[in-house]
Amino acid sequence: ATNNCGTVTQNLSVVLTLAPQAAFTSDVQSGCAGLVVNYVDQSSANTASWNWSFPGGTPASSTLQNPTVTYATPGSYDVRLTAANAIGTTTADQAGFIDILDVPAVTYEQDLIGNVLTLSNTTPGTSTSWSISDGTTSNNPSLTQVLATNGIYTVNLAVTNECGTDETEFSVEVTAYPTSSFA
Repeated sequence: ATNNCGTVTQNLSVVLTLAPQAAFTSDVQSGCAGLVVNYVDQSSANTASWNWSFPGGTPASSTLQNPTVTYATPGSYDVRLTAANAIGTTTADQAGFIDILDVPAVTYEQDLIGNVLTLSNTTPGTSTSWSISDGTTSNNPSLTQVLATNGIYTVNLAVTNECGTDETEFSVEVTAYPTSSFA
């Protein structure tokens, strides 16, 4: 303040408190069933309490700042963090934040025309392994094989992903076309 007699200055400190801003991350977001996820709070420094929600996880909720959660069942899971202090709350939601994978479930297509067998792996995975009882093996997703003689052949298909291997076995019967002859 200033007048003809001089100036007087007074300083005041003002403390401004705001509601926190909720934010988080985790050490992993995808993996096989049984995945352990360590969550890391990234909320603003003025956060006083945390309320986490982990549908599909164990535990399903937590009030720890940096909780650890285990996911046992394959699927896609949401995560919610509500950060609070005396002024208010904010929420950070991440839909489908965690993706839990499973061992592949083998699916395939087969086509047998005469003695020509065509096989196709239709299972998502990182590797394919075919084995036919005639001694044929292949790591290609698709395989065409001429089966030399009539009979029943056993086919084995194994598919692997980062969570494990699934396999199936089935039979294919080759019957030659009739041969015509005359005298």
